[in-house]
Amino acid sequence: MLLTLILLQGFSHALAANHGSHWTYKGPHGQVHWSDDHLDCGGQAQSPIDIQTKSVRHNPALPPIEPQGYRSPGDGAFTLLNNGHTVEMSLPPSMFLRGLPQTYVAVQLHFHWGSRGQASGSEHQVNGETFPAELHIVHYNSESYANVSEAKQRVDGLAVLGILIEVGNVANPAYDNILDRLKNIQYAGQKISIPPFDVHELLPGQLGHYFRYNGSLTTPPCSQNVLWTVFRQRVRISASQLERLQGGLYSTKVANSLPVPLVDNYRAPQLLNQRVVFSSFPVGCHPLINASAATHPHRPQPNCSNQFMERCPKLYPGPSAYSAGEIVAIVFGTLFGCLSIFLTVHFVVKRIRMKRIREQKDVVFKSSSRRAVSGNSHRP
Repeated sequence: MLLTLILLQGFSHALAANHGSHWTYKGPHGQVHWSDDHLDCGGQAQSPIDIQTKSVRHNPALPPIEPQGYRSPGDGAFTLLNNGHTVEMSLPPSMFLRGLPQTYVAVQLHFHWGSRGQASGSEHQVNGETFPAELHIVHYNSESYANVSEAKQRVDGLAVLGILIEVGNVANPAYDNILDRLKNIQYAGQKISIPPFDVHELLPGQLGHYFRYNGSLTTPPCSQNVLWTVFRQRVRISASQLERLQGGLYSTKVANSLPVPLVDNYRAPQLLNQRVVFSSFPVGCHPLINASAATHPHRPQPNCSNQFMERCPKLYPGPSAYSAGEIVAIVFGTLFGCLSIFLTVHFVVKRIRMKRIREQKDVVFKSSSRRAVSGNSHRP
């Protein structure tokens, strides 16, 4: 009897451990339960977040992101994998980023998306607005750590680029390099090799406009060591391209008799708590700057979005279009100009008064002299 109890206890512990290593987005092992087995998932610096632009602080010192090796990643093939949670593509160490506090080398990219007929799918939101999908490109701090395994354990170990994806009328040929091959990795665990391509074309045209904050991985173990860069400009793909993400992929293995669709693989926004979100651009108005529609028809063209502003500074420079230093300079310049005008008017008025006083004195002196001469002429 005692032996039976010991065996049952050991089996239950093994079952619990197995469940602890398994996670999903919904259900008994869904995201609301992640912190039960992964403590960091309940931390104070979690990702993704809903970026509220009214609370964003403009930091003009943030430089543009400079991807290196993205256009020519080498001759080695990429590995495209269905890991049961997302579609993941390996990236070579010849790809890295500049424009961050350290040099970060690329590791992999992956997607998050929703399901057909729904507008949601992105992990990050902007002023409560969701997007159909989101691309993440993961990098590790190669200046401080030997590999990504070591970097994952460090507070400054990782940096992720977040690209919000929306639907347009024209297909994005760069994304076809991945989406056209999803039919070969329909089930979890399946992977294929694909030829290298220009990864830079997956990025938005304007790499100088982005949001920056400290956060975490958006999946277990939810390590809070990620420097996030979420680009303000979105990338567009066609509706048919999005449908290839939303349909035809499964989170279960091919041998499973009940395949589970791989959809809605995005985490809900987490509390910002005491963190600050910075922007590399004035949030009041920021026109998109990218290539022409003829060159890149899949990319949004220059505009001033009403989502982040009420006025465009070229038409009506609202106060939010200037930094604090510019506002101080404007105030002091205005005061100096007013003071200069006041002093100029004061001296002009003073000179006019002095001139009038001298003229009055001359008139009085001449009148007195005439009376004196007239009196002398009547004397004997």
